[in-house]
Amino acid sequence: MKSKIILMILTGIFFIQSESYSQESTLNRNTTFSVPEGFVKQTESNRLAMTKSNQMKAAALPKGLNRLMYSYQDVFVTLSSTDKPQKADLETLKKGMDELSKGIPSYSSKIINVNGNKVLLIDNTVGERITFYATNSTGSSLVNGMLEFNRADHQKALGSVQAILKNINFKN
Repeated sequence: MKSKIILMILTGIFFIQSESYSQESTLNRNTTFSVPEGFVKQTESNRLAMTKSNQMKAAALPKGLNRLMYSYQDVFVTLSSTDKPQKADLETLKKGMDELSKGIPSYSSKIINVNGNKVLLIDNTVGERITFYATNSTGSSLVNGMLEFNRADHQKALGSVQAILKNINFKN
């Protein structure tokens, strides 16, 4: 009887401890993602089914990238990167994206700092998409992110961006 009680207590402690730590996923050899609570790992086929069932505009994703996919509430999150070091000039990228998007009233972009990393955040409500480009402090590693959502879920998507960005971990 005592051994059963001890086993139940140890199992409970293990369960509580495992729930308190977030799962870490590897994007490439220099980048990991600490999966926030409530995020569910997904596949490309899940993504296509979710975008169809939620009447979302599914974006074409480039091939040949390391990719992590998650859903959070009704928002689909894709993070991608390559194994090759990528130098990124976010200011130049922002200028180019802003020029291409002139005349789109729902478009906005800004560069922010999160945990010492630079992030270009692009919000396009009409496109039902938020994209970002995050670089480490030296600008030598890059992660691309995209959130796809139904227009009605725009605020949910905006709310999840900070949780995503603060959980991208670069090894400098």
